[in-house]
Amino acid sequence: MATQSIIRSAMRADIQKIISLVNPLYNYHRDERFFIWQCFENIRPSILLVAKENRDVVGMYGIQRVQTTNGFSGGQVSWINIAKHKRGCGLFTEMATRAQSYFPDLDFVFIFANRDAVHACKKSLGMTFIGTLNRLILKNPAFAPPIESQIEIIQTDTIFDEATHQDGFVSFRREESYRRWRYAESTEYQYFKLTVATGEYVIIKLFQKVNSQEPVVGDIVDFECDLLDTRQLKRLFQAACFQLNRMNVAAVSTWAVPETPLRRVLQELGFSESSYDSYFGIKALGNNCSDLFYFNSWHLVQSDATNY
Repeated sequence: MATQSIIRSAMRADIQKIISLVNPLYNYHRDERFFIWQCFENIRPSILLVAKENRDVVGMYGIQRVQTTNGFSGGQVSWINIAKHKRGCGLFTEMATRAQSYFPDLDFVFIFANRDAVHACKKSLGMTFIGTLNRLILKNPAFAPPIESQIEIIQTDTIFDEATHQDGFVSFRREESYRRWRYAESTEYQYFKLTVATGEYVIIKLFQKVNSQEPVVGDIVDFECDLLDTRQLKRLFQAACFQLNRMNVAAVSTWAVPETPLRRVLQELGFSESSYDSYFGIKALGNNCSDLFYFNSWHLVQSDATNY
């Protein structure tokens, strides 16, 4: 007879058991500080549920509430994992239902999923995957500086101007308080803000696998710029690539939704698709969310996902 799992809100005392569940499943390892920052000190309203069985954590499922720039309330499905021996028994669906009950006013739920999670999210969560975010790569980013710029390490008092809503695009709100939490308080990476003379800026970081001889990659994880001004977008991303080249990266990576001006600019700069994909899934909970299913109307950045 199968052992019954007990589902409840996660506590800090669960973190070591969470790590025991999660770390064997991935080629990167998260420590206690990461889970405290992401799951217990998140600036956004959030809930993390765990399923316990014989004192072990056999499942986890979280939701973060995020506002969109066009006024919708979204629930970002986060930190999901089910132990292999518990898959296919309905635990994933039950945890999702309970987690969602903490936010009865959501207009939709969404996820940035890897390839392995897509089928489960379709089957158990009723997600529709509206597009693929290929990680775009530029190797050997050697550009002359196109415009004057200034770089700084992001601190808890770093200033972030937030652009107003831009017609034709929908994105997740990235308020100054959120960006300070997301970048200055990160337990995984050090982030830098590069600001050009005209005021636009990008957020960048360096990435290299622990104990790896692989080259360093520079990620452009976030930015503020007129999304229709291709001339300024090009200057901004050239400046970012120039700076990352000075920081000795072998390649630069970023995201851009297909069929958008940014995607075309990056292709002109020499960025090409890699084999690393993220799949953007949505489930509408109300009748007024149909516009959210047009993938090329979204402006999404790498840091909208928790792993950048």
